[in-house]
Amino acid sequence: ALARLGVSKGTVDLTLFAPPGMYAEAQQAIQHNFLDKDGQVAIKLKSDRQPRVWQYARVRVWPEGIGAAACFVLDDAGKAANSDLLSGDTVILDMGAYTLDALKMSHGSFNPESLEHATWENGGVMTHILEPILKQVRKQGADFDLLSTDDIDRVLRRGLVSGDYTLTVAGRDVDLTALVAKYRERFAGWIANNIADGVFAGFRGIKSVILVGGGSLLVEDFLQQWYPGKVLDRKKHASTKKIHPVDFNAVGGLRLALAGLG
Repeated sequence: ALARLGVSKGTVDLTLFAPPGMYAEAQQAIQHNFLDKDGQVAIKLKSDRQPRVWQYARVRVWPEGIGAAACFVLDDAGKAANSDLLSGDTVILDMGAYTLDALKMSHGSFNPESLEHATWENGGVMTHILEPILKQVRKQGADFDLLSTDDIDRVLRRGLVSGDYTLTVAGRDVDLTALVAKYRERFAGWIANNIADGVFAGFRGIKSVILVGGGSLLVEDFLQQWYPGKVLDRKKHASTKKIHPVDFNAVGGLRLALAGLG
């Protein structure tokens, strides 16, 4: 990935993320593996005449979700944007394809020892959205038997941008709008029951909640309605309004590095 970004020589300051539930164990393993052999790297792409050679000068590892918090409080240059936004307790919910991570911060800091149970397996979009919709679509007939969750995912990604949730198979169009609406509300309900209420007492005592990842697009309207005043609206903050939730960790990691944190 770094080679394709254009790195060909010199030193690299690398920022990586690990699921909160694996953070304590993964942090040391990641740093050890990248810094092994003095951090030296040599790789040759098919288009290269000579190998690219560089050295990892430093490897930072953060829990997934921290990048999102950084996006709210740091600007593109790593300068403070909202210095008091993370005062008090903040909960970050990172909703990926397969897992859901919940990370609690207090006054901008987190306790690594509290992250052991912060990752929910089978808590992502695959289990709660894609697989249930695929199961319902296959009931339409034999023409749909060969569909996979990748086909549903393509329709979902397009629909989130355009509003068109039409699936076309063998010349037949199926509108998935109603199914998406049904299962995204169920997904939001699962998060509310198991995490918001089950772990964080309905976010009582929590100043703000930050939603991260592609799954957040499917549930943010429900969570904002059910927990008024808690869920930060990324579109209302200058430092986040142009960032897609999928990119929060990557952009936040860069801003943390520019700020010299880690």
